[in-house]
Amino acid sequence: MAEHRIDIIIPCYNYAHFLDECLAAIAAQTRGDYQVLVMDNASTDDTPEVAARWMAQDSRIRYHRNDTNLGAVGNMKRGYELTAAEYVVILPADDLWGPTFLEATCNGLDAYPECSYAYTGWHTTHGGRDAPEQPMTWIPHDRSGVVEDMASLIIQNYIPLSFGVFRRSMCEKVGGAYPLFLPMLGDLYLWMRLAAVGPAYYVNENICRLRMHGANESFALHATGRSAFDHIHLLDLVFQSDQWPMSLRLLAKARQMQLLTGAKLTDIVNSLGSKEAIPIFKEYVDGARDDLIVVTAMAIRACSGRAAGLSDTLHDANAMLARMAAEKTGTQALNLLGQTPDSQSGAMNRDYESFLNARNYLETDHTLLQRVMRHWPQEPRIHLLVHAVAADYGLLADTLDSVAQQPYPLWTLTVLAPTPCPDPAIEDVANIEWRIAPTHRDVKAISDAAVAENGCDVVALLPPGSRLDPFCLWRIAHEFATNTSIGACYCDDDVSRHGDDRVEPRFKPDMLPDMLTATDYVGPLWMRRTAYAAAGGCSELPGAHFYDLTLRVLDQIGAPAIGHIPDPLLSLPVSPHVLISDGDAMAAVQAHLARREVSGRVRPGHLHATWRIEYQHSTTPSVDIIIPFRNHLEYLSPLLESLLDKTDYAEARITLVNNASDDPDMLAWLATQIATHPDRLRRMDIDGEWNICRLFNTAVSASEAEFVVLMHNDVQVLNGNWLSRLLNHGQRPEVAAVAPRLVTPGSQALDFTGSVVGLAPFIGSPDTGERTMLHPGYLGRQQTDVNCSVLDSAVLLLRRSHFNAIGGMDESQHLSYPTAELTLRLAAHGRLVWTPWSTVAHYDDDAPPREAIAIVEHEVEQASNELARLKQERQLITRCLPLIRHDPAWNPNLLLGHQDTRIDTGCAVGWRHLPMTDMPRIIADPVSGAGEYRVTGPLRAARRAGKALGAFFSYPDSRKRRIPTLADLVRLDGARSFILHHGFSNQHIQLLQQLQTYAPELLRVASMDDLATAVPEKSNLFDHWSRDTRSRVRNAIGLCDRLIVSTEPLAEFARHMIDDIRVVPNRLEWARWGHVASQRRVSTKPRIGWAGAMQHAGDLALIRDAIIETHQEADWVFFGMCPEDIKPYVREVHDWVNFDDYPEKLASLNLDLAVAPLEINAFNEAKSNLRLLDYGLLGWPVVCTDVEPYRSAPVTRVNNSTREWVDAIRAHLNDLDATAKAGDRLRDWVLADYILEHHVDDWLAQHLP
Repeated sequence: MAEHRIDIIIPCYNYAHFLDECLAAIAAQTRGDYQVLVMDNASTDDTPEVAARWMAQDSRIRYHRNDTNLGAVGNMKRGYELTAAEYVVILPADDLWGPTFLEATCNGLDAYPECSYAYTGWHTTHGGRDAPEQPMTWIPHDRSGVVEDMASLIIQNYIPLSFGVFRRSMCEKVGGAYPLFLPMLGDLYLWMRLAAVGPAYYVNENICRLRMHGANESFALHATGRSAFDHIHLLDLVFQSDQWPMSLRLLAKARQMQLLTGAKLTDIVNSLGSKEAIPIFKEYVDGARDDLIVVTAMAIRACSGRAAGLSDTLHDANAMLARMAAEKTGTQALNLLGQTPDSQSGAMNRDYESFLNARNYLETDHTLLQRVMRHWPQEPRIHLLVHAVAADYGLLADTLDSVAQQPYPLWTLTVLAPTPCPDPAIEDVANIEWRIAPTHRDVKAISDAAVAENGCDVVALLPPGSRLDPFCLWRIAHEFATNTSIGACYCDDDVSRHGDDRVEPRFKPDMLPDMLTATDYVGPLWMRRTAYAAAGGCSELPGAHFYDLTLRVLDQIGAPAIGHIPDPLLSLPVSPHVLISDGDAMAAVQAHLARREVSGRVRPGHLHATWRIEYQHSTTPSVDIIIPFRNHLEYLSPLLESLLDKTDYAEARITLVNNASDDPDMLAWLATQIATHPDRLRRMDIDGEWNICRLFNTAVSASEAEFVVLMHNDVQVLNGNWLSRLLNHGQRPEVAAVAPRLVTPGSQALDFTGSVVGLAPFIGSPDTGERTMLHPGYLGRQQTDVNCSVLDSAVLLLRRSHFNAIGGMDESQHLSYPTAELTLRLAAHGRLVWTPWSTVAHYDDDAPPREAIAIVEHEVEQASNELARLKQERQLITRCLPLIRHDPAWNPNLLLGHQDTRIDTGCAVGWRHLPMTDMPRIIADPVSGAGEYRVTGPLRAARRAGKALGAFFSYPDSRKRRIPTLADLVRLDGARSFILHHGFSNQHIQLLQQLQTYAPELLRVASMDDLATAVPEKSNLFDHWSRDTRSRVRNAIGLCDRLIVSTEPLAEFARHMIDDIRVVPNRLEWARWGHVASQRRVSTKPRIGWAGAMQHAGDLALIRDAIIETHQEADWVFFGMCPEDIKPYVREVHDWVNFDDYPEKLASLNLDLAVAPLEINAFNEAKSNLRLLDYGLLGWPVVCTDVEPYRSAPVTRVNNSTREWVDAIRAHLNDLDATAKAGDRLRDWVLADYILEHHVDDWLAQHLP
C-alpha cells in the first residue's frame, strides 16, 4: 500500500465501549490512505483489548499507551508528536463519522491547496451509529466550497475538533496543534489560527455525529459553562496578536466586551471609534473602521440568533452598514457592502438559482420578439439616467455593458458625473451621452434637462452597477406599448455579486400604498416621460432619490396607474436597503403626506429602511367592541380582564353577546361583571343556534358607535394602545377596515399576518406557525403596514356605516371564512389594512362547546357542519376566483402551498418571462422520463418553433410528486389547456372536480402511456398501484375533456370512459438526439446490449439463458438494471443517468446489436415502441419479442423461447455487415416518421381546444 497521507489520532480514556464503534466507522471510510493511532491515556478498562482486536484485522491501526494520564490536552499533543502525515484529524473515541468523511474533506484539501483545513456538517446524538439521524447543526454556510470562517468563529465555535481535518504544514506554521493553556477551547483556537493563514473547505452534508453523554467534555462544557474563562482569554489572545488583520482583532475585543457587559456588539463597535473611546482603541479603529464594520456585519448576519449572549439582529447589522453608506460614496462603500453575506436565507438563494435555471431564453426568442413588436401601436423610446461619481466608474462599466447587449435598440443612456468621461470610446457610442454634474445639487437640473431634450417615451433612474436581464428593455417597452392605462411600472429585482452570481431576489407585491409608505419595496421606477415631468423630475434627496420620486409619481397618477412586472429584470449592485437613508426616506414620506394634505408624523420602524406614520386625527370617535360567546368562561374571563385593564382608549364600550350560555359559573360571572362595570359593558342575549355572523349582525344593528370591533371570544389584548393603533388607520377616509397582528399566547408565534387569497389552505397568512412576532418577514413585510384583498381575522375594526352599507355579514357563510367574505365586499368602500403595530393574542379555539348529547348525535352534527362548511367554502371560492388568479398582495413567483414565504421552483412558467400574447399557453403536469417524451419535450419543441408556451410542474423525485392545487392552476393566466400525465390519485381526482367547477374554460387533457391497471407482478412498480386503481383511472379520465394515449390498445381500454380519445405516438426530440452518434465494431467481439430500469425484471428473465449461452460469443452490455444472476455473464454494467444525459450515455455503449424482450401480457401489449426509437436512431439493429408495439418496425421479432432468442442473436453475429444494414433500415424508419420537430403542429392540435 502507498504511504498514508492522513493520520487519525483517537484520544481515549476509559472509552472502550465507544472505541469499537469508532474504529468501525473509520474502517467504513470510502477513502483509505490513512493510519490510525489510538492514544490510550492510561485507561483502566479494556481499551487495550479492543484496540488489539482491531490491530489484528487492519495493519493501518496502531496503539500507544501512556504510562500515566497526561490529561486530555497532553494526550492529544503527544499523539500529534507521534504522527507525521500530511493531513491530521483528531477524533475522540466517542464521536462518529459517516463513510464519506475522509473522502469529502481530504479531497477538498487536495483540490484547494490554499485551504488550511476542511470540515463537514454534523449533528448531536445520544446514541450510536444506529440512532436516528438528527437535523444538521447550524453552520453559517449554505453550500459546499471554500469559505472564510474567522469573523464567525470569533462569535461562535461551530467546528468540533472531531469533524475537521487540517494540514500539518499549516498547523506548524501557526504554532502547533493544541495549547496547554486553553484546556477548554483549544480546538477553537486551532481553527482560528488556521483561518489566519488560509481559508477552509466546507462540506455542506450532515456526515458526522457528536455524541452527548454524561462523561464527555462536550457535555460538561454545555452543562457547566466552564469554557467561559477560556473564551475571554482566547479573545484577548486574538486581539494581542498580529496574526490577524486589525479589523478581526478589534472584533475579538468587541466580542469580549460584549460578553462581559451584555451590550449589543454593534453599539460596542461604534463606541470603539468614538471621541469618548480609550485613545489606543480609537487609534486602532481609525485605520480599520470600514473593515471592522464589514466583518462585524458579516459575523452578525452569520450568527444572529445562534450565538450565546449575542442580542444583535440582522437589522442592527444593516443599520450599521447603512450609516457607513451614508458617509461614503461610490465603489468604496458598495464594495465593502458587497462583501457581506446575503441577507436572504441560503435556502431562498438556492431556490432562486433553480428558478433562474428554469427561466431560460432561446436563440429563436429574438424572432418572437420582433413578431410581437409588429402589433405594438408604437415602439417606446427608453431613456436611462445613471448618476455616478469617479469611484463608481468600475461599476458603471457593468451597466454600460449590460445595456449595450439589449436586443431592444430604442434606448439612450445618460451618465451624470462630476468629471469628464474617462474613456473616449464610451462617448463614441451613439446611444450614450456623458453630462457633467459638478456637485450633487446639480444632478436634478441636469437630469431634468436631459430628459426634456431627449423627448423619450419612458424614463428610468438606475444606480451605477445595475445589470439588466437580457430582455429587460423589451419587456419594459412591451408593458408601456400594450398597457396604455399605466403611467409607470416597476419590476422584481435581485443583487448581482461575484460576477454573474444573482442572489437576494425581491419578488414584490403589486402597488400597495400603505406598504409603500412604510418601506421602499419598489426600487427603481420606469415612468412615462409625462409622469416624470408631472412629478417634478429627479429627486433632491440623495439618500432616497428613487423612493422620493416613486412617492411623487404615486401622488400624480395614483396607485392603479403604477404597474408591476413580476419578473426579476434588474440586478442591483448591492442590497437595496443600503441605498437608502432612513432620514431622507422619512422626509420623503413626510413630504408625501404634505402633498396630500394629510396630517401625520413619520416615525422610525422596527427595522432599518422601514418607518410608520402616526396620523393626527381631529376627533375621538366612539367604538363598540362586540364579542359573541356561548359559555367558554376560560377564554372570556381573561379577555374581558385584559380589555378593561389595558385598553387606553376612553371612548370604547364592550358589548357581550350571549348566545344561550348555560354554564352557571359563566352566568354568575357575567352578572357580576355587568354590575361592576355598568358604564363600560353591555349585555345582549340572543337565542338560537350558534351563527357568529347572525350574532355580529344583531349586535351591530343595535350599536350607535361610529366604529365597531368584531372580536372573537378566544383572544386577549396585550398592550394598552392596541385599539388606538387600529384607529390610527381606521379613521382615515380611504380605509375600510383594519386588522391587528395576532400571535399565539406564550410562544408569540405569528398567527395572523394579513390574508393572501390562494395561500394554503385557501385563504392563508404568510409566515405563521413557527415564526415569532420578531420575524422581519420577506421584504420586511411582517414589520410594516400592508394592504390586503381580504382580512380573515379574529379581530377587525371598521366603520359601522360601512358595515351597514354592505348589508352586514352573510349569515349563510358563518362556517367558512366569514370575516374574509365580509371584507371581500367591504373592499369596495376602501382599503383593507393589516398592521403589526397593534398586537393581540389569539388562542384559535372559538367554536361554541357541544351540548351534552349522545356521541352518535355528536358525530352526525359534526358531519352535517362539515358538509355545510364545504358548501360555503365552494361558494366563496367562486367569488374569490379573480383574487385566486391574482392577489395583488402576493407575487405569482412565490409558492402558494406553504405558509413560509418560498419561491415556487416546482412550476416553470414560460410566459412570465416571455409574454407572447399570440402563442397558446399550455399547463403540463408530467411525471418521470415518460412525461418528458409525452409532454415536456413536445412543449419545448413548440416553444423553439414559436408556436406555444408551456408551464411545467416539475419534481426532483417522482415518488414525491407535488399535486398542483386549484390556486396553482388558475393563477397561470391565459392557459388554454391542462395536461395531466398519469394523474390518477384521489388528490388528482379532487383537483379535476374543482377545475370542472371553477375553471371550465380550461381544457382538461388526461395523458396516459402505460396501462396502469395491469402492471406485471414482477415489476417493482406493482406494489405502487393499489387495488382500486381501475376505479380511480376511470374517475380521473371521466372528469377530463379529452384523453391522449400513445397506442391503440390504450385507446381501446378507455373507450367506455370518455368520448374524445386521441392516439399520439411517442417521438424523439431532435434537439436532444440529433447530435449523438454511436460507433460499430469497436471491440474484438460484437457488443450486444440492453437498456432499462428496475421495472423490467420479468422481461429480462426471458433472455437469461440466451445471455448465458452467448456470452462467450459476444460482449453483453447492460445500461440500468442488471439482475445479480446475470452479472457474471455480462461484460459491462453501466449505471442509470439522469434524463438529460441519457442520449449521450446510450450512444456511448457503441452496440452492434440491441435486444428488447417483453413479457406477453396486457401491460406490455399496450406499451409504445419507444425503446425501438431510441435504439433505431442510433442505427442499432434490434432483436425483440414479437409483441404488438414492435410489429410495425423493421426489426427481428421472436417468440419468447430461449432457442428463438439464441438463433436470432447468432444470425446477426454471423453476418455483421447485414446486421449493420438492418440498423440503417431501422434508423431510416425512425427518421421518416418519429422525429418530434416534424410533428409539432399535430401534437398541438391534439392538446389544444
